[in-house]
Amino acid sequence: MLLAQSSYVVRPALGLVLLAMGGLTQAQQPASAEPIAPPEFKVTYRSPIGSYQGFSDPVLAAWKESNDLVGRIGGWRAYARESRGGPNIKPSSESERDDPHAGHGESRR
Repeated sequence: MLLAQSSYVVRPALGLVLLAMGGLTQAQQPASAEPIAPPEFKVTYRSPIGSYQGFSDPVLAAWKESNDLVGRIGGWRAYARESRGGPNIKPSSESERDDPHAGHGESRR
């Protein structure tokens, strides 16, 4: 029982000693002759959506001109090669170049 009562006295006394030591360490720091000015920062605000570009419709061309352009560059095969990253190869035969529908009716075996 005496041990239990002594811990009630020792703990607060130990806390006061530690608190006083902390105060002494703060008091022992040398005082500087000139106060240190905090560094100056220039704070600017830039909105994260300030450079947002809204959706705009693409410029449309006449359908006839668009179809003619696709025919000149090789049709859907040119777009397929482009998507695979392959070279832009011209149609292999004269008939393919002249008739864009050549080969559609052939059966595959």
